[in-house]
Amino acid sequence: MPSELSGFLPPHLKRFVFPLVCGAMAVVPAERPRTAYRPTTVGLQLIDIEKRTGELGRRIARLRSLQIDDRLLAGVEIFYKTLEWQLRYLEEIYRRH
Repeated sequence: MPSELSGFLPPHLKRFVFPLVCGAMAVVPAERPRTAYRPTTVGLQLIDIEKRTGELGRRIARLRSLQIDDRLLAGVEIFYKTLEWQLRYLEEIYRRH
């Protein structure tokens, strides 16, 4: 035991401290090294779908600003709204009951 700790503990406890500390260190599991987050294939696909949905929304807004006939945009807007709702309520749509 180091000399600076000789007066720190009573003599009858000194012989128990070292084994106790070593035992505690052996019981505590070592922390696993942290790895960087890697998104799954599904996560990457969702990110891509969200990006493309946003792009579709911007293109629809651009066509609206060009005064395109509503009848021509109706089908595209329905498709766009479907994508938005699927992304917004994804967990509820695919939840198993």
